[in-house]
Amino acid sequence: MLTDHRGLGMEAGSETRASGSGGPSFLQDSLVGTVSSLIVWAAYFVAAYVFLSISCASGLNRVRVLGVDAVQLVLVLMTVVALALIAWIAVASVRAGRRTRPRVSAEPWVAERRRFMSRTAVLLAGLAFVATCWMGVSILALAPCV
Repeated sequence: MLTDHRGLGMEAGSETRASGSGGPSFLQDSLVGTVSSLIVWAAYFVAAYVFLSISCASGLNRVRVLGVDAVQLVLVLMTVVALALIAWIAVASVRAGRRTRPRVSAEPWVAERRRFMSRTAVLLAGLAFVATCWMGVSILALAPCV
């Protein structure tokens, strides 16, 4: 049994919220959740360059689909998927931050920490979104295999 600053007892791990709000969010309660948008960007970055290297070495760059280079088409699709995932993470982080309410029996810093982690996740998602767009523009502007 733990005791908070008012002397009220609470069970370890029990966190009751004010009525009407959902449970804790993965984006708020873990560092991995907070940096998940950067993980998506890093996976996209590696996958795009691995695909580009393999496709240039195998001659896939000579294939055209609907008048567009097949390599560029696949890379653009990868970019769209990565941007959609990053945008979803940002929206989920904003929603998680808005749902956070001060807890009835927990320390007041818990809600502040969760709001901070949500804001941090949103800012990192913005950074990942810009980085993904930057790479996406280069996919459209440059020839895939030189």
